[in-house]
Amino acid sequence: TADGVAGRRTWDKLFSSKAKKYKKSEDKSSSSDSDSSKKSDGIKKQSTDGKASAKNITITAQELLGKKYRTGGTGPNTFDCSGFVYYVLNNSGVASVGRTNAQGLYNMCTPVSPSEAKPGDLIFFHSTYSTPNACSHIGIYIGNGQMVHAGDPVGYASINSSYWQEHFYAFGRISG
Repeated sequence: TADGVAGRRTWDKLFSSKAKKYKKSEDKSSSSDSDSSKKSDGIKKQSTDGKASAKNITITAQELLGKKYRTGGTGPNTFDCSGFVYYVLNNSGVASVGRTNAQGLYNMCTPVSPSEAKPGDLIFFHSTYSTPNACSHIGIYIGNGQMVHAGDPVGYASINSSYWQEHFYAFGRISG
């Protein structure tokens, strides 16, 4: 049934050998490595189109479905939660960020209220491990109450479940 979230069968079709490839020559935008492309928080912006940025983030995140969880994993085949987001941001053409933990990624974001959250925003959770009241888990919001995160394996989760609601910390937006 149509629910607005691309499931496994949709992704299999999109990335099958029969799918048409994107032609980069159609993209008129270019990125620059000049200092003017860097934000003051150390994130090098790769795209200024918020819609394109969010789409790139969500596509890259969903391409990693099924990858295994490993503490300290930064990809491409194993991830922990912050390593997953680090990998997605650096490989989606959206932002170049250094490796950090969930709290460090939160500190790089602009806070977003739950009512303003959009696909591609990051979602943070507290007290999911032994660190009380600090960001200890992170996922990528893909809309309709769903996130992609480094569980075991990388997969979808409903942010409306009682567990995630109990540990919800904040939404954050990394692109500007």
